[in-house]
Amino acid sequence: MKNPFDKEDQTLLVTTVVIGAVTVGALSWLWFTKSGNAFLKSKVVDLAAIIVCRQTGLSHKFVRPVMHVIVN
Repeated sequence: MKNPFDKEDQTLLVTTVVIGAVTVGALSWLWFTKSGNAFLKSKVVDLAAIIVCRQTGLSHKFVRPVMHVIVN
């Protein structure tokens, strides 16, 4: 018969909850603060500019201001 007082290992569950909480905290900081929002927009503009540069062959110095206008 199985012992009902045996403890099960919950390490994976606890680790997942902690990582999820840290991720939610970081994303909420990025979303709700001015500096985080500016950081997020900057990264989106850079990513979009890199993708367009690779696809079209245009200069990054030309594409980045255009992407900045589109994102804003």
